[in-house]
Amino acid sequence: MPVLVCVFILIGNPVSLKGQSNDKTVKYIEVKGAKKLIYDKKAAAQRLLGGVNCVHENVVMNCDSAWLFDNNILEAYGHITIQQGDSLFIRGDKLKYDGNTKIALMEGNVTCIEKDMTLTTNNLSYDVNTSTASYFSGG
Repeated sequence: MPVLVCVFILIGNPVSLKGQSNDKTVKYIEVKGAKKLIYDKKAAAQRLLGGVNCVHENVVMNCDSAWLFDNNILEAYGHITIQQGDSLFIRGDKLKYDGNTKIALMEGNVTCIEKDMTLTTNNLSYDVNTSTASYFSGG
C-alpha cells in the first residue's frame, strides 16, 4: 500500500517535480545566424555554413562552418571566435563545445585574451562554468 501512495503523490503532483528540475534544465545552443542551414538526419545534426553565429547562455561563438548535433554539441571550423562577456576572447581553428557540460575544446593556432593577458597555444580547454582555461602543449 505505501507504494501506491508514493505513486499517487508522484503522479498527482507533477508541478512540484517540474519546478525542482528547472534549476538544472539544460539550455540548448542557439543558432543566431548562418548563410545556409541544412539538417542531416543521418548525422542527427544541423550543418551550418557561412557567417555562423551561435549563443549558449552568455557565450557567443562565431565561425565559418559548424555541425550542431541534437545532443547539444557544436563542432566548429574556420576563423572561430568565442566571447564571454567583455573580458574574454578566444580564437582558433577548430572547436568542440559541449552545451551540456559547458566545456570548450579549441585546437590549432589558439589565442586566448583575457583583460591584459594573452596566451598562445595549440590546444586549449575552457570551462565556461568556472571561467578557467587549461593548456597542456606549451604556451
